[in-house]
Amino acid sequence: MNGNGDQAFVAMARARLVLVVEDEYFIAMDLQAVLADAGYDVLGPASTATDALKLLDDNSPSAAVLDVNLGDHRVTPVAHALAVRRIPFVLASAYSDLDLANEPLLAKAPNVGKPTAPGPLLDAVGRMLSAVPVADER
Repeated sequence: MNGNGDQAFVAMARARLVLVVEDEYFIAMDLQAVLADAGYDVLGPASTATDALKLLDDNSPSAAVLDVNLGDHRVTPVAHALAVRRIPFVLASAYSDLDLANEPLLAKAPNVGKPTAPGPLLDAVGRMLSAVPVADER
């Protein structure tokens, strides 16, 4: 491929890369399978905020799916890192808007619920990615 073709391929691949942050193994595997079956490339799943932040140090996903509670910790540091990078995210959580009211960054994020049905998850990810401009890699 020429340089322009390579850049277009990288941009297209990045546009399909979705970070999954979920500490419950079977739920994480289900989220990963639903996204992969729909044609997305999945980064992770990460089961801790620390692991997710390490993945973000080395990768540039176009979107993320976050659980709110990761063991005894919240996903808030990951949400902040995503916000700084202008990477949109959706929550996959049983928490209501009222439960998240004290955390504005999480409260304003779309929440597809938990258990997470494939349809709402894929709709939310598709909406996020359709709103993400593809960066020029030059």
